[in-house]
Amino acid sequence: MKYQTKRHSIDILFILLLFAGFLFTAVMLVTMGTREYRNIAVTMQENSSLRTPYAYLMQTVHQNKAEDAIRIEEIDGVRTLAIRREISGSPYILRIYSYEDSLMEMLTPEGNYDFTLAAGTMILPLQKLDLEEPAEGVIIARITEETGRTDHCVISTIP
Repeated sequence: MKYQTKRHSIDILFILLLFAGFLFTAVMLVTMGTREYRNIAVTMQENSSLRTPYAYLMQTVHQNKAEDAIRIEEIDGVRTLAIRREISGSPYILRIYSYEDSLMEMLTPEGNYDFTLAAGTMILPLQKLDLEEPAEGVIIARITEETGRTDHCVISTIP
């Protein structure tokens, strides 16, 4: 009789230890998964802050590709991407530039330079946009995001 009680206690102890091991493993997996999800979310946010301005620049350039429609102009010491487009038969210039930690755009009639860069519309926060044209039909855009991270893209302006 005594032997039966002892054996029964060991069986219960084994089941409890097995359950505790399973519970510990489940908690560890959930903790590791949560940490990994957090890291992925942070990385996606960081990459998005660089990809969004690039996507905007490339999409705008590709929508307006025409002969001699895209050039770099300097206005008040700021290099702007000037894109010529026609709206209702009238020529306009869409200017994209960085000003006061923002990516800005401004649409003005062609030939009109009676404006200030502060009058543009803010597109998104951005520390700096550097534009250069190393060759005909090629623009290099260097973007510095708010955190100081910098990257660049090459945009073709050839129709």
